[in-house]
Amino acid sequence: MNGLQATLQARLAEGPLPAAEAMALALYHPEGYYRRAEGPWGFQGADYYTALDLGPLLGEALAARLEQAWERLGRPDPFVVLEPGAGRGWLGRDLLQAAAGGFGRALRYLHRDDNPAAAAAAREALAPWLGSGQAALVGQDQSLEPFQGAVVSNELFDALPAQPWRWDGERWRYEALEGGQPVWLPGHRLVHRPGGGRAGARGRGALVRRPAGPGGGAGREPAGRLVPGHRLRRDRGPAGGQGGRSAALPRA
Repeated sequence: MNGLQATLQARLAEGPLPAAEAMALALYHPEGYYRRAEGPWGFQGADYYTALDLGPLLGEALAARLEQAWERLGRPDPFVVLEPGAGRGWLGRDLLQAAAGGFGRALRYLHRDDNPAAAAAAREALAPWLGSGQAALVGQDQSLEPFQGAVVSNELFDALPAQPWRWDGERWRYEALEGGQPVWLPGHRLVHRPGGGRAGARGRGALVRRPAGPGGGAGREPAGRLVPGHRLRRDRGPAGGQGGRSAALPRA
């Protein structure tokens, strides 16, 4: 039995295990999927690939979009771009390569991803900018100073633990493991569990909030220490195709 299996068994012995917490352990436990020595990205022998494996177009398009934001914000220097779940750092590499002129000189890229394989790959990809301080790797729990710029992500939200909910006509129920079997439990049981912890508290950003009503409810997307600027996220659209979302944050 490895450490992850032992942790799961110990947690199940305490009581029902919400699906989001089980997913967080499977993905982000030290022996979980995103903590493996080898990364999951690429083509041959890998699990999946993204637009970054196909070429620099995404980074080039993002550089143009961010330069417009930089102009609207009054050309701040530095203009900081934070990427959570940044993987191999390829989006940052392509962005830094595409940025030019005053925008290129003002740009600072922060890579945030605690996956050891991702950090190793990012150090290689971002090597030309690490020495000058134009790029930096920051830890998942590392505190950041307030900054002007943008928070961007690519294929991030499908890697976050999610909590399934079901409306039975009278109340919300959440999916959990109990006795090794999937069950649907009344939502009020999610608030506390034996040991005083809160369901979904472990791991990376487990989404366990109970929906507000039969129509559900969307959680707020954190923008870290971002002051006036932008947040851009790219993920799958509502119909299963690739889509993008962006939102401008008001100027102070």
